[in-house]
Amino acid sequence: MSELESFIDAVAQQDFNQANSVFNDMIGQRMSDALDQEKIAVAGQIFNNEEPEELEASEDEDAEDFTDEEIDAAIDDLEDDVEDEDDDVEEDDIEDEE
Repeated sequence: MSELESFIDAVAQQDFNQANSVFNDMIGQRMSDALDQEKIAVAGQIFNNEEPEELEASEDEDAEDFTDEEIDAAIDDLEDDVEDEDDDVEEDDIEDEE
């Protein structure tokens, strides 16, 4: 049985101590693997004069570009909504006290 299956079974049986142990083992292994890969990359840069791998910021295809005015308007709307909610809470508090 794989670690993931063990984790899911432990959670399904509500054995959270076992699930926590399996989860920590899985994460620890992934972190160890990532650290090993980074060590290899750094050693290559130091001893083989390799260029560091550049990470490119990817554009989210679904992301929309908003103008500053649209952002400011959205913030104003949210602030108005929060103020309205605060007014409603205060009115409810007054009615409850009476």
